[in-house]
Amino acid sequence: MKIELHEKAIENYDQKAAKLIEQLRFKIQPKRTPRVENPNVHVSGHFDNTNIIGELKPFWRDSSGNMAARGFYVRGKLIGLFDDDYKNLTQIAEDIQKKSNPKNVVGVELLSELIFEWIKQKYKGVSMPSMSEFVLAECEKQIEDVEIWIPIANLHLEAPFKVGNVTFRVITKNFMDEYETARKSLLTDPEDIKTMEFMFERKRSEIQNRAVAIVKVEAEKDHAYAIASEETERAMSILRFFSLTNLYPTQTCYSAPIEKQHLDGDVYFVIKDGKVLHDVSGTTDKSFQPWVLRKKDLIEFKKTGLDTLSKLLVTETLTDFQQKLLEALFLYSKASLAKEISDRLIYTLVALETVFVKNQTEPLQDNISLRMAFLHPVGIEQRKEIITNIKDTYALRSSFIHHGKKVDIKDEQILKKFMWNTWLSIQGLIPLAAKGITKEQFFEELENRRIGG
Repeated sequence: MKIELHEKAIENYDQKAAKLIEQLRFKIQPKRTPRVENPNVHVSGHFDNTNIIGELKPFWRDSSGNMAARGFYVRGKLIGLFDDDYKNLTQIAEDIQKKSNPKNVVGVELLSELIFEWIKQKYKGVSMPSMSEFVLAECEKQIEDVEIWIPIANLHLEAPFKVGNVTFRVITKNFMDEYETARKSLLTDPEDIKTMEFMFERKRSEIQNRAVAIVKVEAEKDHAYAIASEETERAMSILRFFSLTNLYPTQTCYSAPIEKQHLDGDVYFVIKDGKVLHDVSGTTDKSFQPWVLRKKDLIEFKKTGLDTLSKLLVTETLTDFQQKLLEALFLYSKASLAKEISDRLIYTLVALETVFVKNQTEPLQDNISLRMAFLHPVGIEQRKEIITNIKDTYALRSSFIHHGKKVDIKDEQILKKFMWNTWLSIQGLIPLAAKGITKEQFFEELENRRIGG
């Protein structure tokens, strides 16, 4: 894949990178204090000079995990870019990622690493092409057309289907057999083969016969996962809209990428007279049930908006109303993953505010409750019930936010009605989004319904 930048952008970035060479500075390394060995820490391996291949490339991350500095050694001394100087390098990398054509095929971290490599070689006096020419050429070598498979926890499928750019299917026994055979064919030592078999036994129990999200990506390999992960999160947000857990305040949906499922568990030992009587492990949520999607479920989901929402995920130009609906659904999906009722309540109300409120100045409760009440063709009494229920729910939120009163099970009837009203209201927005209306047209439509009774 050819990556291109505008000529003026190339000139600008090259000039900025050249200035960073002047910002390189030596770092004083503190004396190392002897490490105290802790016999209780399990050591799985040791590293020394025999394990290190190639040049050391020191780097540092900040408390948020972001790259904060890079360095290299010159005659035994450490030199590099630190603090604001490294932030300037990161800014160049971010700009290249955004303004290159095609966009977002290379990660900022790889771009930063390559820019720093160019700076290092120039400092050492190596003859180099311009920074942009070097970095783009190196990036192009690393771009591949691949599929990223992300296993989904607690989701079982009867048939494959697609949401947005994501295809959902089952990880079959045959796939795992072929995968294991291929990995074992690279080994010769019997102990290594035995270890591999044990590893695959665990892997099979975790993912075999579970759903997997498959995303086709053309990008550098590390960034390809970031793209696929974002696409999967968006698709799962849409899919979770159709989960029945959205209708029950005390039930949580645990269908998410396998490392993000947030299924809490208990692990403890029962000890008597210094001996272990029981070794206990298990899930904390006794209401937990895997989500089984059958063909008939998918047919029903499609009738109630799955196909429309799937198309919105891959539409390049959305109306402002379509964009707001997707934003609301992404927030609403977080509610289905939340375990605390208070958290679910906040996510759900913010989702409603995202799509049912014109601007930040108008009153929330009155406008949201009225608009939800007039969204569907129901009678006056039903509309009154919806309005009352929305206001009662806002009162629960206010008690939690302003007075620390925890929303609990005694409020369940209010919340059950609220969750049903919310789901119906958001579902009622999907046909409007399919028409391609704008926010202005949406609010005008609801106002016409209110005036017309």
